[in-house]
Amino acid sequence: MNRLPSYFPAILVGLLALVLSGCTGLKLLEPAAMPTQNDCPDLTGTWSWDAYEVLAVAGDGTHQESGDVTMTLEVTEQQGCHFSAINRWGNAELAGVDYGGGVINPDGNWITIQEVGESPVEGALGRVLGRLLDDHQMTWEYAAYSHEQERAIVFSTILAREGSPLRGEDCPDMLGTWHSTPFAVLNVYGDGRINQQPNTTNTLEVVHQTNCHFRGINSWQSGELGGSEHVAGVLHSDGLQITILEVGEHPEEGTRAFVRGRLSNPDRLEWDYVGLSGIDAWKGQAFTTALTRTNEARASTTEARTTALTNITEEQSRASCPEMTGTWSSAAWEGLEVFADGTHDVVNRSFKRFTIDEQMGCTVKGTNVYAARDGSDKVWMETVIGVINAEQGLITSRSVAPGPDGLTSLITHRMVAENEIHAEYTGVSGDGRTVFVYLLALMKE
Repeated sequence: MNRLPSYFPAILVGLLALVLSGCTGLKLLEPAAMPTQNDCPDLTGTWSWDAYEVLAVAGDGTHQESGDVTMTLEVTEQQGCHFSAINRWGNAELAGVDYGGGVINPDGNWITIQEVGESPVEGALGRVLGRLLDDHQMTWEYAAYSHEQERAIVFSTILAREGSPLRGEDCPDMLGTWHSTPFAVLNVYGDGRINQQPNTTNTLEVVHQTNCHFRGINSWQSGELGGSEHVAGVLHSDGLQITILEVGEHPEEGTRAFVRGRLSNPDRLEWDYVGLSGIDAWKGQAFTTALTRTNEARASTTEARTTALTNITEEQSRASCPEMTGTWSSAAWEGLEVFADGTHDVVNRSFKRFTIDEQMGCTVKGTNVYAARDGSDKVWMETVIGVINAEQGLITSRSVAPGPDGLTSLITHRMVAENEIHAEYTGVSGDGRTVFVYLLALMKE
């Protein structure tokens, strides 16, 4: 996603005028529990692990597993809940160094890292989801697209500050075919248009698994439209959370997705899909569903459970989502920019507003608005599409078109109270040379 659509500047100018015209009446609320330096644990120092396996899957389905990879993460500087880091990795055949920016959410010690810079020939720029287990150990679940997005690369490990980290428990078996019941897809376009795509079904076929990473084919059908993409996935250290990346060419009317999943039992997979397409016009797709496994090899032990799950309707298969339309705002705040050479800057903003203006079931369309804090009138705005996971209290969203300073973002909003959410933001520029991260508490207006 390296180009701006032709209509984007005009839209931004019009929206900018609208935002500025209403700034004098803007109601900004102080967060009740704004994370501070004292809230976030100190990550500075070196974290390492001596051997793990990596899975790479190409768009044509070819794949490669590399073993005995070592990694050292050096957190070079931390300011509040933001930090910059250097990731050094390699084995006997390949090696690389990647810089990154990260954000810590003290509510559960969640960690999100976005790598920055030019992908090495056989490497990737990844997004890491992790969690501190204690003061000396963190989980590390890595999902990335390689140079020119030709391959998806995933792995899972545990890093330790000192001593040998504990290996996680064996991950559950994902092999087999997983089916959904019909659901509706929300389409959001870069110019703000939205529509729904009803009666869509999804099938995930997991064909191979090694430890905690797997590969397969994800297929969808909606009337006369349909398509399939190869996928790479990684199970998180708890054995329940899953991250999946689609790889390959965008199908007609389709998108390439970041999927967040969760096993609610061995044969039921909650599926939160947020995909983007750059064909002709920027478009985002979002949906939530639940997939159930039908696997003959497991039928003898799971027949009764599978039959029962197959009879669950879509409405029953996921908890209903709360009404989330409205606006959340913050006062002045800081973020961290990290550049491809490892340098970084603290970025000041005077406010942020996150508005959900459309909700269809558990899918949402909204906007993020930011303002500079340098005496200028500079305001940024981006359109986002997202999904709500009521069970986990999460809203996962992505920018439909490049937003502030050409960044495309992936944001996790955690619902910590009825009127408060925490935003974990990672944005990367079109050329991959700038990352912007922040953690922010927002109050509902």
